[in-house]
Amino acid sequence: MKIYVVILISFLLSNIMFYLLGFKKNKNVKKSIAELYKSKLSIFEIAVFVVINSFLYHYTDNLKMFFIRTTLISLLFLISIIDIRKKIIHDSILYILFILGIVNMFINKNMNHKTCLISFVVIGILMVAISKITKGGMGLGDAKLLAILALWLDMYGIISVCLLASFLTGFVGAIFLIIDIKNKNREIPFSPFISIAVFLVFIMS
Repeated sequence: MKIYVVILISFLLSNIMFYLLGFKKNKNVKKSIAELYKSKLSIFEIAVFVVINSFLYHYTDNLKMFFIRTTLISLLFLISIIDIRKKIIHDSILYILFILGIVNMFINKNMNHKTCLISFVVIGILMVAISKITKGGMGLGDAKLLAILALWLDMYGIISVCLLASFLTGFVGAIFLIIDIKNKNREIPFSPFISIAVFLVFIMS
């Protein structure tokens, strides 16, 4: 029972931060978030969220670490839903992850501050460069998201997330290409695969 209380609290806090910051910043964020709440999350989406966090609980050492991780998963879950529906990741929403990432970096004893900051800068520059070189093949929102996640994960973790997310995207893209070969320009949002990769890294670590 305790696990579901923690999941509910972290999800509600994520939604509150998501809602307040979005409505405070600009109209585009306001519109995306308003539509998300208006359309409501499907039973399938909620079930996936609960199952993912239930698995995460069994692979986490303590309740404090589980709360930190499930808060990150909650925010990534909401970002992914908006990206799937709207094909966009708003900067205003990424501010939440950035601020909480800084907090996590200092309260999590397993994190090396110097390594996290170096990873943040290096991954940020690298991903933005890839976004520019591929002319939007990777969105700037995805590049910023990966850089910010470096504050939540160690060097090994963020590199693993980048590799896993790229592999998953390529694998799913290949399946879509086989199923619908005529639609070669299909846009596949990257953030859901980043979210899955973060979850897998938590499980493996």
